[in-house]
Amino acid sequence: MSIGSIFEKQLAELLLGGTEECLREFVLLVGPLIYSYLNRIGVSSVDRDDLYQEILIKVITNKDQFDSCKRIGPWIFTVAVNLTRSRFRAKKSYYSINDIEEPVSTSPDSFDKLIGKELIRRIEDILPLLPLAQREAVLICGFEQIEQKQAAIILNVPEATLRTNLRRARIKLAEVLLKLESEDQLRIML
Repeated sequence: MSIGSIFEKQLAELLLGGTEECLREFVLLVGPLIYSYLNRIGVSSVDRDDLYQEILIKVITNKDQFDSCKRIGPWIFTVAVNLTRSRFRAKKSYYSINDIEEPVSTSPDSFDKLIGKELIRRIEDILPLLPLAQREAVLICGFEQIEQKQAAIILNVPEATLRTNLRRARIKLAEVLLKLESEDQLRIML
């Protein structure tokens, strides 16, 4: 849900405009961003449409709570994250950071050096393997490029916890990516 400042102003104006036409255009603009987030965070296709509608309804019905002096993107994200977490909790799919074991040996630098569309596709494929807290951190800071300080506020965690989630996610992703890479090389050799 990468939202530029001009786009954010337009979204805020549409949301606060109040007319049916403004809200319709708001949904057309922000809807795909929310749906993409839900898809990437690993919400099942069965629940995705319901949660998508729930988020849009919550954003629209609570528009009076939006502070027009602040950015609308993080506010929308906060609503999306909170409702998604509630859904995961209801299904007992939420994992605590304490449930994660530290990998034995992996270089986090290997993740940072890898780039490209193929890598992004592979990361999106393995993101559901991560605990929810790590998935949220990667999606919001990595894919959506929201600053860590703002992301910590959105996720309602201390910045240090967010950095830990990012570090652990990078290590785990690097570990899985390196394993996949070595399997690909083995298949090529055979």
